[in-house]
Amino acid sequence: MPRKKHMVKREIRRITSTSASAQEAAQAAHEVAEELDRKAVTEEAEKDTPGSIRGGFKKTATYSDLKKMFPMAKFTPEETIPLTFNGVRVQALAGYEMEVPQCFKDIYDKHRRAPSATNELRKQGYVVDEGVGALN
Repeated sequence: MPRKKHMVKREIRRITSTSASAQEAAQAAHEVAEELDRKAVTEEAEKDTPGSIRGGFKKTATYSDLKKMFPMAKFTPEETIPLTFNGVRVQALAGYEMEVPQCFKDIYDKHRRAPSATNELRKQGYVVDEGVGALN
């Protein structure tokens, strides 16, 4: 991983000048190099966009990432339901105006437009009893 060479040299010089033995200095220098490597990897990983894969791991989206990626939308839901997009969940509360990234409003609108399974079966000519639980 890339690291700033002058930072490593400066830190190693500082440690070796105060260390009691060469073995302690070598150990300290090794620890400094590992720490700088970890910092470099962390800084690079923070720059990754959601959905990108680094080292076999996929970076998940956060609510703040979605706010950057989508325009904000205001709406007042008519029912209380959870809305989930790419693993980020928002609770829509009936009667309360909310301002969320557009992707959540699109999911809510799609949910509201979806016909019930019972109505679809009736249109196809099937007889559906009113007591059928999962289809109502």
